[in-house]
Amino acid sequence: MAARQIGRAYDAALAPSGLNTNQYAILANIQRYQPVSQMELAQHLKLERTTLYRAVGLMERKGWVRAGNSGKGVEKVLAVTGRGAALLGEARRSWELVHSRFLEAYGARKWEEFLRTLEDVQSHFRGYKVRIAQGSLKD
Repeated sequence: MAARQIGRAYDAALAPSGLNTNQYAILANIQRYQPVSQMELAQHLKLERTTLYRAVGLMERKGWVRAGNSGKGVEKVLAVTGRGAALLGEARRSWELVHSRFLEAYGARKWEEFLRTLEDVQSHFRGYKVRIAQGSLKD
């Protein structure tokens, strides 16, 4: 429930730009790492490749992202267009406003502790599906 509430708050802040939180994260990370392959981006964002590819396809049609051949088979390399960069700049101001208000209310120290806890949880579940398949998880 908390994740949905947080997502709705950030989505509402981003709405005037035309982006949602998922698109914002994808666009921001393409800009940060460009040129970046779709596969590397999917791994970095912990997204299923098909989910990322659909989102990138829409963003490409809107002119926010440019996809080109990497020279390695069918792998595509992504970059943010000028239009996408301008949109991201506008959206970033809204994102940062919501985030700074949250940090003021919640506390930067508690936030850092929470992020460390999330890292611990991710570490625990990393490879979980593989361990189940191998039968190494017992009741």
